[in-house]
Amino acid sequence: MQARKAIGLIDRLERRSGKISSIMAFSIFDKMVAPILYYGAEVWGYERNDNIERVHLSFCRKVLGVGSKTSRLAVLGECGRYPLFVNYFVKCIKYWLKILKMENDRYPKGCYNMLLELDTNGRQTWVTHVKQLLFRYGFGYAWINQGVGCEISFTRSFKMKLKDCYIQEWSADIHNSSKLTTYSGFKSLLQIEKYLFLPVPYKFKSVYARLRCLNHSLMVE
Repeated sequence: MQARKAIGLIDRLERRSGKISSIMAFSIFDKMVAPILYYGAEVWGYERNDNIERVHLSFCRKVLGVGSKTSRLAVLGECGRYPLFVNYFVKCIKYWLKILKMENDRYPKGCYNMLLELDTNGRQTWVTHVKQLLFRYGFGYAWINQGVGCEISFTRSFKMKLKDCYIQEWSADIHNSSKLTTYSGFKSLLQIEKYLFLPVPYKFKSVYARLRCLNHSLMVE
């Protein structure tokens, strides 16, 4: 996978220049790796893709220096990262909005009109998934109107709703997890932890992250 090759380039950079900061690591991921993962998301980005999320989660675990079995919820919580579906859902909706503005003689618009007709007749198509995505997050009016007023404002609101819904999901899952009872006692916000900013050796941050995420062999939960 091309994304893993890009991550390999980051590893080689660290071997030559030393460990880079967590903030820089995530910045490089978002600029070099994520675009590869999002390739074609305009077409397939209407549902969560576990393979893509695993690449992101693996990278976050690497940044923290925790084991591969460390809780996904704790890892994302420590890094203050949202799942990548937040971004590829937005890409899919932005493409839908782009098609709506096209003239009817454009091939993408012609295909869209055919898919829309098939959806009306009960067939499941890409159009069906876009419609379900919009209704799922409370933006069904955009589908009914087949358009929005200000696209920038709409996509910003849509992305914010995706984040808000995930925060609720993340918080509920942490409190309902028997393995994260201790973690839920001191972690309540989905934001990057301050110790990741400290100018201390990576190995010390890793030890602290493992302790917080319960990725250790101590006889405590």
